Amino acid sequence: MTVANQQVDYVIESDKSSAYVLPSFYVGASSQGFVLRREHFPLKLRIDNDTHPGEIGLLDDSEGGQFSFQRVSGS
Repeated sequence: MTVANQQVDYVIESDKSSAYVLPSFYVGASSQGFVLRREHFPLKLRIDNDTHPGEIGLLDDSEGGQFSFQRVSGS
């Protein structure tokens, strides 16, 4: 996936809760934009639908909330 013009490797997995994207390093968001930290452990990024994902949630890096991002194309 591409985040803030940077390529991020990832895998898609699932647990008891739902499917998620696991990036190769920390990917989050804040009110100032995306937060990428290659030296930090990645967090599970939850997707909204296991079979036809259209939205992904990123942890708010400053306040602990969550930002949701919707797919803008069919890719």
